[in-house]
Amino acid sequence: MTKISFNISIFILVLAIFSVAACQDPFIYKEKKSIPGGSWAYSDTLEYRITVNDTSALYNLYAEFEHADSFPAQNLYMKLYTTFPGGKRVERMRSFDFFDNLGNPAGKCSGNKCTLRTMLQNSVYFNEKGTYKITLEQFTRTSPLPGISGVTLLLEDTGKKR
Repeated sequence: MTKISFNISIFILVLAIFSVAACQDPFIYKEKKSIPGGSWAYSDTLEYRITVNDTSALYNLYAEFEHADSFPAQNLYMKLYTTFPGGKRVERMRSFDFFDNLGNPAGKCSGNKCTLRTMLQNSVYFNEKGTYKITLEQFTRTSPLPGISGVTLLLEDTGKKR
């Protein structure tokens, strides 16, 4: 093998390693829950369980909504419940804009389906090791709410510590 072919082989190997590393999914937790019939009723709560071992790490928590481009409202109101490993439960109310004031989608659309990824909480940390339960409940004026086919919860390790 000549020196030039050896250098080309090393270059291709390094390029392949960087390509694989660049394609890695940044999320350490990713779970999708489908909404039966694309219509989300009050009683159809979505539950996600996240096991945490590192209480010093900082994370970003996202929700990704799959909805029809004909979603009947500008936004979605939702209750978010967090149940800690020790049993404590906290509740937050959130609103998510699916469209701007002109009716343009806030997310990415293809055909008649749209996907909106939105931050639930940035630089969140977990005080206790164990399994956390995140429960999402739609809380708009309409039940069932048509036009939502699924919600994915994503947890990203920021690589930072608190």
